[in-house]
Amino acid sequence: MQLATGTFSILFLLIEIVFIAFVEIEIIPKGQDFDYFNKPCATFDKRYGYRYLGDCRTVRVTSGEVEFDNVFKVNRQGFVSSHDFSYRKTDSVAERLLVFGDSFSSGIFLNKTWPDFVQELLNAKGIKTELYNFSIGGGGIMNWHQTFFSEVDTAYEYDGIVLAIFGDNLNRDFFIEHSGDSGIGYSGYFPTVPADELDFRRNFLLKMKKEVAYKSDEWLTGYVKGNTGIRLPGSRFLDFAYSRLQSGIKINSYEAIVRKWESDYFGIAPGSLDWDRMVAKYGRKKVDLLEEMIGHCKRKGKTVILASVPNRSGLKTNIQGNKSVSQREMELISEKFDLPLWDGYEAFRDIEESNLDEYYFKYDGHWKQKGSDRFAIYFSSLYARNPE
Repeated sequence: MQLATGTFSILFLLIEIVFIAFVEIEIIPKGQDFDYFNKPCATFDKRYGYRYLGDCRTVRVTSGEVEFDNVFKVNRQGFVSSHDFSYRKTDSVAERLLVFGDSFSSGIFLNKTWPDFVQELLNAKGIKTELYNFSIGGGGIMNWHQTFFSEVDTAYEYDGIVLAIFGDNLNRDFFIEHSGDSGIGYSGYFPTVPADELDFRRNFLLKMKKEVAYKSDEWLTGYVKGNTGIRLPGSRFLDFAYSRLQSGIKINSYEAIVRKWESDYFGIAPGSLDWDRMVAKYGRKKVDLLEEMIGHCKRKGKTVILASVPNRSGLKTNIQGNKSVSQREMELISEKFDLPLWDGYEAFRDIEESNLDEYYFKYDGHWKQKGSDRFAIYFSSLYARNPE
């Protein structure tokens, strides 16, 4: 399969060179995977891993099918949110929760993220609440820990945090995205955090993979509508083709990530998982970071809510009458630190496997707006009954 993919990529590159030289038309091969943005939109930031530079359009194509085409809104702090963040609470009565999650919570593919929707739902019920969404796509425990202790804990007034944990979030190294100067976006995971901008450029940037391409809105609209021949500078596609041969630009399907992550347990049934096995899987260092965040909040009298973000594979397991690995892990964390667990799988209890495509993208694995909204309604209903 890899040989066939490589042969196809080489063949297509040769065809592209001919068209660049004689026709100046770029042909996009159907059946391949692409991530596109309409402009450079992310920059390295030591405090978080990266931040967005402003509103941006994103298009994801998986197996030749456009799965989403969305413009996501970015606040002045560089996070995906409908509102800006203020250090001090403008309403002393309102409860302020800080949300730490990954792409399910940052939701660049959604019209509205679940934290924004929860805030809207609660305030409509007269429950004054602010949700500050510090979630970062691709991020996990190392990004959360860095964000929390490098700025958020000392700079912002807050009443509690929400750890919106999906699948392998506790296993992830420090994630960075950065927009390059040649129409390509870079990303990578690292076991350490860059000391500063100079350290990042000297010791991290060159190790990052080319992951996304930047195209104009006109080009993106043409592609979404099915136009495959568009006049563009050929250098961008050459960069793309080279990067695919070099490291492979392909969508990080969350379905594939979850399957790999669960298989690492070597067939251990969720019911037989225990704390020591979980620590051994993730490593003491990652678990210590989690414990530091939780312990620090508890010592300051802040609320800590665990919210499990359901994945498609886990929901299939639920439908078959069993708990997922993710659910069991969240139970272990809840028991270990005596924390409330809001199990997002419960929000989908009554759906059938045949209906999963209504709530999750078919190939990509993230949830659609309908799935995110369902989770938000569940979360807000729990909060309304159990304000911490």
